[in-house]
Amino acid sequence: MALVLGIGVGLLILIILWIVTILLVVILAFLRKARYAIPVVILLSVLITLILLTLPRSNSTQPNLEEVDTIFFGRVVLLGLLAVSLVIGVIAVFVFYAVPEIHAGQINSSWSKL
Repeated sequence: MALVLGIGVGLLILIILWIVTILLVVILAFLRKARYAIPVVILLSVLITLILLTLPRSNSTQPNLEEVDTIFFGRVVLLGLLAVSLVIGVIAVFVFYAVPEIHAGQINSSWSKL
């Protein structure tokens, strides 16, 4: 297996894909007319990621059924906690930053006394 910086080539391709995706989303977020392209970029990256994940490896062997992952349950619990915290964080950002309250100010002029 070929390694680049200690990781496999496939993982390196996915990392580069998502770094480019994040950069494109940030750049498109500042362009008013191109904001509608952000979901397209993200969906395209997800589609490419799914295609790359479903491609078979070139020299894959049959899995060894005698090995058991003893911390699988802990990983699933940790993944669940991370997913819940992500949802709570996105909701908090939406509530506190995307939809701020705008209060009307009091008019202090001579026109308001008429």
